[in-house]
Amino acid sequence: SGSVTLIFGLSVTNFMGASASASASVSVVINQQLPSIRPLSSQSVRLQATEGLDLRVEVSMPPASCGDNTTQSLLSKKDVKMTTLWQIDGVFLPTNVRTSGPSLTIPASLNVLRPGGRYQVTCSAWIPGNPTVSVGFAVEVSDYPSPTVVVSGPPSMTAAAACPFSLDASQSCPTEGQCSSGQSVSRANLTYTWSCAPAGAPPGTSCGALGAGWTATTSKVKIAGATMAVGQYVFTVTVFNTVTNKQATQSVTMTLGNSGDG
Repeated sequence: SGSVTLIFGLSVTNFMGASASASASVSVVINQQLPSIRPLSSQSVRLQATEGLDLRVEVSMPPASCGDNTTQSLLSKKDVKMTTLWQIDGVFLPTNVRTSGPSLTIPASLNVLRPGGRYQVTCSAWIPGNPTVSVGFAVEVSDYPSPTVVVSGPPSMTAAAACPFSLDASQSCPTEGQCSSGQSVSRANLTYTWSCAPAGAPPGTSCGALGAGWTATTSKVKIAGATMAVGQYVFTVTVFNTVTNKQATQSVTMTLGNSGDG
């Protein structure tokens, strides 16, 4: 392959005999075969964290002559040796992901694309000894949603200081929306961390006999009667999803009164 430069000149003379001229040069590439590459998928892709990636292109030959408006698929021409390559900037693709051909498929189960990440994907095509053509795709993966924290307790979150009470976060859900979906929810990957402080006091302040820095790591906590004096206490639970590494926190205020209150 090579190139040649053609120079075109033009002279114009008007009726008064005045003339002017100009020239232009055109570089023509000789004997180079350039495939054309066209995206069949959107070039701006947004995936949910649980979705896989599927991108597709069409690679074809340009018209064979000036009057030929048809194209030929390079993938079906046995006499043309053509290479396609898919790449993702900054990402090493495992061997079980095919990086050649007209499509790139990455199942979510391979954990190649990180939730919350942005990626630039490029598909390149070329015929050996000729320039490369390429097309790019911008891929954004949504982050995992946080858990939904649900805390239940005594009616109106009140109890007599002399009586035991329980707070229960076991109906919390791994991700937002699952609690209201009506579907069966697995909570095996959730952990719980409880803490307590008197209302208006800084975290770590002693909640009566519970002591300063009290914590609990069960979904449900039961507080014995006469553990704390009459007053208001803020119980805080943090629910952590060990699969998505997301957490959410909720606080409830317990009001403890005298046995005869109300």
